[in-house]
Amino acid sequence: MPAKQPDGTYKGRVRLKGHPQKVKTGFKTQNEAKAWELRTAERLKNPPLKTEDLTFGQISKYWLTACLKRYKKKTCNGKAYIVAEALDCWGYDPYITDLSTMMVENFLNSINSGKTANRYRRELRNLFNYAISREVQVKNFAKEIKPYKENGFKRYVPPAA
Repeated sequence: MPAKQPDGTYKGRVRLKGHPQKVKTGFKTQNEAKAWELRTAERLKNPPLKTEDLTFGQISKYWLTACLKRYKKKTCNGKAYIVAEALDCWGYDPYITDLSTMMVENFLNSINSGKTANRYRRELRNLFNYAISREVQVKNFAKEIKPYKENGFKRYVPPAA
């Protein structure tokens, strides 16, 4: 709970078990001090992720968890399938620092259909953008790959009887 100082400002204090005490003074209102306390406590409870320790599979799990809040489960299952296909193609779960445009391009080249490859490219681009927005990754590898040529739809015409 924020404490009022003799000069009329407020002091925020956060004490969590296993962490050093955090104190900040000079808040004009009690609400500002309380908001700072909540943000600081949340940051101490959930520290930022270490980039060098994360793998592609772990980042994709965070991404899929975020997708579940915005999309239907069936849509997220499709996204999870694409991630599983990529991991299956590579044969292992690479660290995010070991990923390259070449690896992503090799995965997309292994797909027979241009339309499917473009859809997979779009989803991987979204995943990498998520990682960039969370400051886990610096580069979007799927963005550098040009779209694949798609074959036009051929309408089936039954033979004359």
